[in-house]
Amino acid sequence: MLNYREILRLHSLGYNKTTIAERAQCLRDSVRTVCTLAQEHGLQWPLPESLSNFDI
Repeated sequence: MLNYREILRLHSLGYNKTTIAERAQCLRDSVRTVCTLAQEHGLQWPLPESLSNFDI
């Protein structure tokens, strides 16, 4: 399962997609998709504590 929270956290810190993919143990395309969808839906780090990986 993708760790959406970790992807968005690392993205907010300015890491590139390759580094985020390595740290989150997922594909670079998955990182790109998560970041694009988050932007489209107005989500940015920090996410509300009430929002879990299962809610995203």
